Amino acid sequence: MKANAINKLSALHFDQNGGNVNTGQMLTVTDNADTSLQWGTGDFFVAVVGDFDNNTSGTQNTGVGLFYSKAVFGGINTAPVGLYLYGNLPSSTVNPNAGMIFSTSNTANDFVTTKTAYNNGNAHLFAIRRRGAAIDLLVDGASVANATSNTVDVSAVKSNVRIGADGDANFYRLDGDIGEILAVKGTLSSTDEAGLTSYLKTKWATP
Repeated sequence: MKANAINKLSALHFDQNGGNVNTGQMLTVTDNADTSLQWGTGDFFVAVVGDFDNNTSGTQNTGVGLFYSKAVFGGINTAPVGLYLYGNLPSSTVNPNAGMIFSTSNTANDFVTTKTAYNNGNAHLFAIRRRGAAIDLLVDGASVANATSNTVDVSAVKSNVRIGADGDANFYRLDGDIGEILAVKGTLSSTDEAGLTSYLKTKWATP
């Protein structure tokens, strides 16, 4: 826990242990159908208040930071099936492009990206949403990327929610802070989404 991390409020802090690719920090939430972590083909909304400053001059191990994942994952350069939200874009080249990526599967229509750089240590409200076949990546309440998806099953049964890193905390490790995560299974009305967005932006003083 880091005091005065975002808007003078405490937040979970993740670092990369000096760039050591073998160790890191990761928060996990155990998969359980009874706690509504298996979302099927339905709608969902996940909001993450956080900041990151991953080093994009290194490899993907240090350049890409994971905010939220609930997916069947095979490793670096292997796209998972299920939800994931990364800061910076995984790339086949050494240096990842700045931006964000949100995906529900490894099929082209099921992931969206933006190359807008948020990798500067400033806090934002990042959100991912599915309504019907529409998926959106939102930053500070505004959609920055969207697609018409294949509406795949994102339950990722037996896969835990991972926050701050992937694998066994040995890659895609976030270098930054997470103040709050709000995950909603089912359809969130535009009015309720706007209210939650306003609440989070006000609480954490994001743009």
